[in-house]
Parts: sequence; structure tokens; C-alpha cells
Amino acid sequence: RDCLRGKNVLVTDGSSLEGQAVVRLAYWAGAQEVFAAGNKYSHDRLRSLGATAFSEDPDDWLPHTQGLADVIVHLDYPNDLFAIQSALKPDAGRLVCYARPSRKKEQPGFSWVTEMETWCVDASLALIDRASVYNPYQSLEHYPNQFLEDSTFLFVLLQERHLRPKIDQIVPLGKVPQAHHELDSPEITR
Repeated sequence: RDCLRGKNVLVTDGSSLEGQAVVRLAYWAGAQEVFAAGNKYSHDRLRSLGATAFSEDPDDWLPHTQGLADVIVHLDYPNDLFAIQSALKPDAGRLVCYARPSRKKEQPGFSWVTEMETWCVDASLALIDRASVYNPYQSLEHYPNQFLEDSTFLFVLLQERHLRPKIDQIVPLGKVPQAHHELDSPEITR
């Protein structure tokens, strides 16, 4: 539980549901301070979670975090990778990039250029010391036991009320795609 005791954490895309969960988990793990970059609609929510909220623009958050982050959870990967690297604490910071599943492959017009661009970013990331990419779907496929252990741990945190997600409404299974679409819209304040 104390693995982040006294550490500073930077979370990108703090306006996302994943970002808000990371803010909560970071404090639960003992973080001293959590900086969260997100859209302007999420700032009040991020502050209510205890985070110092910044806009998504690195020109806003980098002057306040440069060289201070012990851990960066980069949920907006691959964007702003060089600014992210500048926020890492020299010789000690750890960068974890969360690779969301891409919807681009399912969309008409998907091309090899997008795959090539992604490959180039991944190759650049490999050159950054102390960095790793986490893809939950690849984790499930390649490390099912670790995925099960991590999922069980999160469910225990939920059950013991260490994590208390805000549930706005319950959606019937048939309306889940519509709900996901609505959550992706910029008008939603998460």
C-alpha cells in the first residue's frame, strides 16, 4: 500500500475515467502529490480527488512539474512524449504509458501509415530509460495470471471501499455502445 509514499505522480488525461482512477490509486498508495492534466471540464473533479489540476497543454503543466515526477502515468500516449520525459525526476523517475486499444483499425480508411507512426513512437519510447508500455489487452493475453491477480486486487479495493467510483447511472447491456460514445464526447464532465 505504501509503494508511492512521499512520491510525486503526474497523470496525463486526468479527465478520463482511467485518469481519475489513477489519481485515487496514487493517493491510496501513499503519493505525496498528484498532478493531473485534463480538459477544463474535469478540473473541479480532479481537485475534489486531491490532485493539482492543469490543462492538457504541456506548456501549462511542465513548468510546475519539470524534473519533479517520480512516476508518470501517461494515459494520453503517444502524445507529448518529449514533454513527459522532461517532467521525470532525473535518474529516478519511472514512466508508464497506458496503451489504449486503438479504434482506428476498425474505421474505414485505416492505413499502414498509422501503424508505422505508432511503431516509430514505440521505438522512440524504447530509447527512454525507465519507461514501459502497459496494454491491458496484451496483458490479459500474454500474462493471464498477473492480469487475474491485478484484477482481483482492484476488486478487493472496491469491495473494501478504498475505491469508490461515482456511478451516475446503470445502463442496460444493449445500450453500452451508446454510453461509450457519449462518454467520449467532450461535453461530458467526468
